[in-house]
Amino acid sequence: MSNTPDEKMLEALKSLSSKLSGLQKESALYKIKNLERRIEEKKKGLSEEKDKNIYASCDRKNIEAKINKEKNIVRAFEKLISVDGSLVEDLTAKIQTSEKKIFFLKKHLDKAPDIDEQRQKFSKTTGNVKIKPVSIECDPLYEAKMLDFYIDNELKASANINSNDEIIINLENNIEFEIVLVGKDNVFLGMVFFACERLVIHGKD
Repeated sequence: MSNTPDEKMLEALKSLSSKLSGLQKESALYKIKNLERRIEEKKKGLSEEKDKNIYASCDRKNIEAKINKEKNIVRAFEKLISVDGSLVEDLTAKIQTSEKKIFFLKKHLDKAPDIDEQRQKFSKTTGNVKIKPVSIECDPLYEAKMLDFYIDNELKASANINSNDEIIINLENNIEFEIVLVGKDNVFLGMVFFACERLVIHGKD
């Protein structure tokens, strides 16, 4: 008998999947696989530990600050457009990017740890980051295409998810690192936000 929301969702998806076909069935099976894994991890106490690891350098205070920063960017661009209408085409895409980031950052707030009073603000980091995409898991309903890498709100590099090429990103007194998964027609599928210093903590160049 199902008890938790995850178990109830899993039961519903299993019942529904037998009635589906094509991409919809593949999507349901993908969700079932992820739910089964999450339920098993929770039973073993691994899920909470994994979340702590992902958000170790990014507590609620840092994420809330990032959301406010993106909101300020949107307001600034909107003000520029109101003053100079010729900027509409150039700035609308940037506004939409910030709005999409805000959406995903708000979702991260639910899993982010509470504010640690001893935690300092993100530190500036200098060095080279080497990135080589290995594999991406994504709902089959959404056609994942690219990974975009932002450093302090500036798009520094993009990579096709099917490419095995290594990407090198130079950091020079930078603070924030974002990885955005982009799908067909430039649709945002998800993002990860963390401090550049975390790359140093884990021994990356």
